[in-house]
This record gives sequence, structure tokens and C-alpha cells, in this order.
Amino acid sequence: MYNALLHRKHPERFPWSPRNGPIWEYYRITGALLATAAALALDRRRLGLGFAALWAALVGRFARRRLAGTSIAPRYVAEMIATSTILPPLGIFWRLRGAVRYRVPYF
Repeated sequence: MYNALLHRKHPERFPWSPRNGPIWEYYRITGALLATAAALALDRRRLGLGFAALWAALVGRFARRRLAGTSIAPRYVAEMIATSTILPPLGIFWRLRGAVRYRVPYF
């Protein structure tokens, strides 16, 4: 959330660009999750299953990237998978909240 404030106060030191962080990956994961929920809410089970499979594949790729070169202890892997499912939606929420709060097109 405060990245938007830093960008607003010091745009030359904290420039916004689409390449700042893994935000596009976060948008893809969160979008697949929202599409799954929307399809299921509309009673489109087959479509919802497809979006759920896409979401699982994206989360799996994200977790695998985060696990590269680290411990493969079962507890650590489980923790990494759990946090990989939670981080993208939370990251998007706080980034958008900061953009709205500080009136910065920082999304």
C-alpha cells in the first residue's frame, strides 16, 4: 500500500512500471481465482473447473519458482504452497487500496 505513497512523493526515486515486482503474475492468479468464483456462482461448473485448473497451475508455477534452490522439507513446501495461494490476492488488494487512498494510478 505504501509503495503508491512513495511513488506519489518521490516519482523519480520510486518510478512505477509494469515490471516492478511480480504483479502481473499476481493479477493472473487472482483473475483465475475470481473467474472460478464467478463461473461457479453462475452455475457453470465445467467452466469453473477449467478456471480452477488454471488457477491451480498458476499457483503451482508460482510456488515452484519460490521454492527453487531452497529446502524441500515437507513442512516448508506446504508452507510455501499455502503462502503462494494467499499472497497474490492480498498483494493485489493492498496495492489497489494504496492506489485509491493516495490517488495514484499505481496498479
